[in-house]
Amino acid sequence: MKRKVIIFLVALCLGTSYSNAQNEVDVLRYSFLDWQGMSSRSAGMAGSFGALGADLSSFSINPAGVGLYRRGDFGITLGISGIANESTYSDDLHNDFSLAAGVHSLGFVSSNITQSSDWKRVNFGVAYNRLATFKEQITATGSMNNRSLLDQFVAQANGTPGDQLYLAFPYDAGLAWDTYLINPIDSTDNEYDHVISGQVNQMQVIERSGNLAETAFAVGANYRDRLYLGGALAFPRINYTEESSYTEYTTEEDLELDHFTFAETFNVSGSGFNAKLGAIFKATDWLRVGISGQTPTWFSITESFSRDMTSVFKGEAPYDASTDIVANYYRIRTTYRLGGSAAFVLGKAGVVNADYEFVNYATGKLGNTRNVLSSYDFTAENQAISAIYRPAHNVRVGTEFRIGKPFRIRAGVGYQQSAYVNGAVTDNPAVFTYAGGLGYRGLHFYADISYTQKQEFSEYYMFNPDLVEPIKIKSGTGQFLMSCGFRF
Repeated sequence: MKRKVIIFLVALCLGTSYSNAQNEVDVLRYSFLDWQGMSSRSAGMAGSFGALGADLSSFSINPAGVGLYRRGDFGITLGISGIANESTYSDDLHNDFSLAAGVHSLGFVSSNITQSSDWKRVNFGVAYNRLATFKEQITATGSMNNRSLLDQFVAQANGTPGDQLYLAFPYDAGLAWDTYLINPIDSTDNEYDHVISGQVNQMQVIERSGNLAETAFAVGANYRDRLYLGGALAFPRINYTEESSYTEYTTEEDLELDHFTFAETFNVSGSGFNAKLGAIFKATDWLRVGISGQTPTWFSITESFSRDMTSVFKGEAPYDASTDIVANYYRIRTTYRLGGSAAFVLGKAGVVNADYEFVNYATGKLGNTRNVLSSYDFTAENQAISAIYRPAHNVRVGTEFRIGKPFRIRAGVGYQQSAYVNGAVTDNPAVFTYAGGLGYRGLHFYADISYTQKQEFSEYYMFNPDLVEPIKIKSGTGQFLMSCGFRF
């Protein structure tokens, strides 16, 4: 079952022209959010903040928290993230490390006393929150006998006349044809072979960068200091770049080829919108409960893509072929999200909060934009989304305790269930996050620092999984955030 699903997905990606190459990976990338990437206070509690409020992270987690503000607020969070990737392929181990820095949260809240004896306050605000950081590098090296990326291009080219290869497969077999890496066996039958054999040394380097962040406009209301209601309109933006380089080196002395490189560059920008609603109820002086919901996010995506292939034969100048930069426009609808939370107030000593989130990744969809005419309906890709993704249950627990009057200490742990159905990938582990932080809460000024550590596992195929084994990737992400702000 594992192999069947994986092979189906690879065939889906390789069996279409690039103009329709958007697939299930894009939908998951922009649906798998990091609640620890916003304010330092909430990050120190592993993003467990659904029933607490009065923090800029409330705009994204539960907008009812905006109603708990009793004063105005202006705050900013700066952060730096480091990700270490350990890649294992063909028994070879390689380590990479990347750093990313930037603004993680920035916002303003106006708190307003009303004339009503029931509705105590109506608060308004706007906040920018980062929801995901994509910066990382992956390097994999290894060797295989009589297996090459060119096998994939030969299978693609067979049956197509040579003078039509570039027109039929301009981003794959056509590049290999133009750089003399595949050649005809029999021009009549249109059968091909490639120029490499024996042991093949492989190296792939992938560099990714960018982030997903949203700007949310929210309103929150306080009813009798018991019930807090809130809503938000959010406008997320995507900025994502991926550059990949794959190289094969030959070891057979009698081969004319020395090596070849297949490179691609992929840029994505997009904007979207969603709506959020939430409520927090003070059941007793020591118990608060919260609920929240978010609609799917509707993204309009613009992407550009190009590929380049270079072959180097011994004693000859390199041959190079490249594609034009291709622009694509499409839509992504991510999943809806539902949340429940409970906070236990331990008098003036502190608080413990627990959040639960339900996310059904299988409901994501790809589609055409309304202003682009296309007959392609993404049926195969959307079927793949439904087949390999599943509903997931996420849990976050955090605590904050006072140390003296103005100081706070925080800790938390988060659990994100895998988005994949069992068997869709070889390994299917959850993602765990551990967090801690310190804070100062003065009369008008506050400052917080936090550190989170996240560990996750993934796998990646250089090309067709019938030909190669997966690259096993163990990722560890450390994130340091520092916030400060003013209450007025």
